[in-house]
Amino acid sequence: MTNAKLCLQAQDLSVSLSLLPEGLACTGLSDLKTQTTLFAGNASLFSLQVKTLSTGCTETLDSLSGWTVSASADAAQFVFTRPDLRVFLTASRPGNSAIEWTVSYAVSAPDVSVQSMTYPVLHITISSDDDGLFFPQGCGTVTQNLLGVKQERNDMYPSINASCPYMACYHIQARRGIYYGAHDRLAAAKRIAYTVEPNGTASDLLFSIDVPAMDLTHPQNSQTLNGRLVWALFDGDWYDAAQIYYFQYSDRGEKFDPSSAAAIDLYNEYFGGGMNTVVFQEMREARGLAYSAWARLYTPSFASDTYPYVAFIATQNDKMRQAIEAFEEIINDMPQSEAAFSVAKDALLSRMRTQRTTGLSVLEAYRDCRRLGIAEPLDRIVFEKVQGMTLDDVIAAQQKWVKGRDYTYAILGDIKDLDTGYLSTLGPVKTVTLEDIFGY
Repeated sequence: MTNAKLCLQAQDLSVSLSLLPEGLACTGLSDLKTQTTLFAGNASLFSLQVKTLSTGCTETLDSLSGWTVSASADAAQFVFTRPDLRVFLTASRPGNSAIEWTVSYAVSAPDVSVQSMTYPVLHITISSDDDGLFFPQGCGTVTQNLLGVKQERNDMYPSINASCPYMACYHIQARRGIYYGAHDRLAAAKRIAYTVEPNGTASDLLFSIDVPAMDLTHPQNSQTLNGRLVWALFDGDWYDAAQIYYFQYSDRGEKFDPSSAAAIDLYNEYFGGGMNTVVFQEMREARGLAYSAWARLYTPSFASDTYPYVAFIATQNDKMRQAIEAFEEIINDMPQSEAAFSVAKDALLSRMRTQRTTGLSVLEAYRDCRRLGIAEPLDRIVFEKVQGMTLDDVIAAQQKWVKGRDYTYAILGDIKDLDTGYLSTLGPVKTVTLEDIFGY
C-alpha cells in the first residue's frame, strides 16, 4: 500500500492522506460546502518524544518516516509500528462535518519511555487578512492580520493563559471556520500551541495539543490519551460553541488592611489558584464540572482601594447550573484539608524566598509602599507572618472576607443553550448584544 492515497470524509470536511514508504502524511484538507482548499502539502499527522532511559537521550518522532504503517480500508484506523513501540490512531465520524481522533501508544522496548505525544495536528493555509485565529487566553483572544508575520503561542492548559483546550481558525466575513479541540472529560494537563509561518503570499498555520506522558521515568509507559481530539467545520463565530465563560464579582467596599494581607494571600494560595488548590480539586478533579476554574480575593493597589472577589469558570453549557451551584457551595463552605494547606503554605513561602527585588523593581516596590501607606514592603509583612499560620487562620480569613457575599454575574455563551430561567433566580438578567459591547 506504499504511496496509496486515502480519503477521510465527514460530510463537508474532507481529509486527504498518503501512505509513504515509511510513514503517513496529511496531504490535503478541504471544505466541500464552500469548495475551499484549507491545506495542501505533505505534513506530519503527529509527533512524540521518546527517551532511552539508560543514556538519557531523547528523540522526536513524527508520522512521516521510520514506521511500518497499516491502514483500514475506510481510512478509519492506522497502526504505526517500529521495533520499540506502536502508535494507534482511530478516526470516527459522529454524523456532522467533524472527525474525532483517539490516540494510544504501546512501548515494547525495556529501556524506552515516551515523554509526550501530540494529538493529530492540524495544518491550515491562511490566504486572507480576513482569516482570524482564536486562542483561549482568559476569555479568549482573536488575532487577525496573519499574513507575512511569524507568530507562535505555547501555553499549558489549564491556566489563565489557556483556559480551554481548543482553538479555531475562521473567515471573519464569511463566518465559517474550522475548530480544533481536545474533548477530555478529565481535563488533564496539556500544552496548547499554534505557529504561523509566512509562506510566499500566504501563511502556514499549525494547531497542536501536546500531552505529557504518565510515568515519565519508567520504561514501557504505554498510554491512551484521554478523550478525543476533534477537527470540525462550523458556521458562526468562535463564541458559537458548547462552552461558556462565567465570572462572578463582588466588592463590599472594605478598605486596605495590611494586618490581613498574610491571611488573604495564604487563603488565595490554598483555595483558588494552582493544581493543588480546593477549586482545582473540587471543580475539575472530583466533580468534572469545569475545564478551568479559579477564585481570588484581590489586594488593593492603593490605600483607598477596596478588595474585589472574583471567581471564574469555563464549562459546558449543559453543566452551567451544576458548576455555579458547586462553586457557590465551596466558596461559602470551604473544604478543609491539612494536607492541602501544607502544600499551599510551602508553595507560597518557597516562591517568596526565591523572589528578588532588583533594578527598577526597587523603585516600583517603593512606589507600591507609598500608594498603600505602609513603611515596608507588603511581601516582607506577608512572609514573616505566614510562617506561623495554621489552617485555622485560612478558615478565619474565609469567614471574614469571603463567606456570604452578594455577586454580580457575567456569562459569555450562546444564549440559546443557556438556562435563563435558572439565571433569573440569581438576580435580574440583562442580555447584552455585540452592538452594545463594541458599538457595531
